Amino acid sequence: MTRLIEMVVTKGRSVVHDGKTYGQHSRIRLPPNEAIRLEEMGFVLALSVVRGLLHDPNGGGSAGDDTGAAGDDSAGDGT
Repeated sequence: MTRLIEMVVTKGRSVVHDGKTYGQHSRIRLPPNEAIRLEEMGFVLALSVVRGLLHDPNGGGSAGDDTGAAGDDSAGDGT
């Protein structure tokens, strides 16, 4: 069984996974390969990273500043 990673959808983004749409700030559990791919595109952040930013708001980094591959602010898992 594949271990799932708990992620958070970044501000202004949405992700479609297994036929369900997750809006900004939603928690979503993803397989590692999908989590990495969507994180690299700026659509999600690991929940642990978000929690760290909440504890240290000056920790730097901005999430979700660029658009998706289609030029919009949505991403899908290809299903």
